[in-house]
Amino acid sequence: MSSMWNLELNEVVASTSPVDIVEEQCEYLRKHTDGKIIAKISGYYEPISSYTRYGFGSLLRSALQSGGDTKVDIQEDLGDIGNTYFTYEFFITSIATPNYKFRVMFMRHDITGYPIELVMDADIAHDMSFIYSNNSQNFVCENERVFKEVLEEILNSTKVAKVINALYSTALREEQNEPLPPLVSEDS
Repeated sequence: MSSMWNLELNEVVASTSPVDIVEEQCEYLRKHTDGKIIAKISGYYEPISSYTRYGFGSLLRSALQSGGDTKVDIQEDLGDIGNTYFTYEFFITSIATPNYKFRVMFMRHDITGYPIELVMDADIAHDMSFIYSNNSQNFVCENERVFKEVLEEILNSTKVAKVINALYSTALREEQNEPLPPLVSEDS
């Protein structure tokens, strides 16, 4: 049997994926800090924004109100295959603080890469609200150019600078075998 595929593929110049762009920035940070500060992007498999969690009681009430019969649309039950997202967590840590990570943002996009939704740390979003007048932790970048601009603003935010400086200072103290100051809880 011969192939039934109509494969007349167009050669398209591949754009750089959002993940590749962030990974490149992770490498720059590692080099600039002699490997003391580590930025990572990794797959994330949990919700990235608020949602409603229904308990057994809610499901039971719903079933009783509808007479116990629930019509299930198989497409809704299976999920819309065309809306599958790739979700990532971007965070910063250091070699001296392996159990600590500062989550810079979540990133979510479909197979095409753009638009890409960013869900940022609240302090970063506050820093950026002066630039984008968007008082939200969520930001959508329609294309690669906008994503790079927003990413640069995120990486240069006051909050990220403070976190990197604190992590770097901690790594230097550990490198010099100086004990870390004791952790003090906000309740103390």
